[in-house]
Amino acid sequence: MNSLSMSGAFSPLAQPSVMSPTSPSSSASPPVASPPHISPPTAGIPAPVSSSIQYDLYYQTGANPSNSTASNSIVFADDVLDIERRIGALERLVGNSAAGSTASSSLLDDIQDLDSTLTLLTTPHALARLSRRIQTITSQIDRTVRLRRRIMAQQQKQRRKFTSLNDDPSSSSDPDNDDETDPTASSPDQPATTESAVNQLIELEMESRRAEDERRVSYLFSTLSDRLDPMSTHIPQLLTRLRGLAMLNAEINSTHVRETLNELENEQNGVMLDKFEKVRNGMGRIRGGVRAGAKSGAKRFEEIEKGVRELVVAIEERFGNAGGRPVKPPVPPRKPKSLVNSAAASPVVAHLAAPPEVDAVKDMWLVVVVVAGSL
Repeated sequence: MNSLSMSGAFSPLAQPSVMSPTSPSSSASPPVASPPHISPPTAGIPAPVSSSIQYDLYYQTGANPSNSTASNSIVFADDVLDIERRIGALERLVGNSAAGSTASSSLLDDIQDLDSTLTLLTTPHALARLSRRIQTITSQIDRTVRLRRRIMAQQQKQRRKFTSLNDDPSSSSDPDNDDETDPTASSPDQPATTESAVNQLIELEMESRRAEDERRVSYLFSTLSDRLDPMSTHIPQLLTRLRGLAMLNAEINSTHVRETLNELENEQNGVMLDKFEKVRNGMGRIRGGVRAGAKSGAKRFEEIEKGVRELVVAIEERFGNAGGRPVKPPVPPRKPKSLVNSAAASPVVAHLAAPPEVDAVKDMWLVVVVVAGSL
């Protein structure tokens, strides 16, 4: 803060005035002027005749930081209040379920209603159920309208009858209109009127019961259709299977099928017995053949053994092996040189030139080989 002191001499007629100079920063905080005061007289100096007035002017050259902070906080508080006010208006418009809004309608409720309506209008099952409900309600309305028309027609007929009876009492002599010429027909408490009213009440009760029954049937039908619609593709196959099982069960329980099964079992048992008998006979024949083969083989072995023994005896008799000493074969006669050479050259000649002992040994081995081959 700066102070400006001004002193001046004025005439006695001059009145003091306060000057408030303006500065560029005076908009933030206006200058403050102190009240004018008279300066005290100097010691030893007499006061002048004219009045001497001193003015002190105070003005602010810059913004005060504390004042700017306060103004900023005030502006921020105003902004917060504005935001809260706008949020409150938006909540009142949309509807705040967390805050427990008690508004009758809100945008959220409207959106939920529109969503449920859209679901009803786009789901096939919901559309089918809605169409069935509409048909039921329409049929009930039609029945109600027909019943109302019937009741109104009966009431008009009764009014006309009562009016005709009241206007023309001489018509009671007509034998064809006994029911209309009844002397008691003009009374509103006549039995015919009471009976017709009772009949109407009974019909109304029956119609209401019929409507209730139809409503229950339609509800059950809609419930079953909703549950059976996902299985609609499998239901025909299940019905076909169930029909086939029912027919099979009926056929199994019938006497004809039982007799047929018994015949098949007996036939199968007979076939199996025949097969077993054939197998048994075949096994018996094979067993007999094996036994006959064993007997014939034993006989052949005996014959071979007998032949071999006879052969051994013949060999022993021929070579003279009675004493157990080896018998020296007789010395073969000398052959001419030409015959020996020809034997070496030809196997036939060599065979003819061989001694008889060698021929006997060869015959014996030939017999042994033949016997072994026959075994």
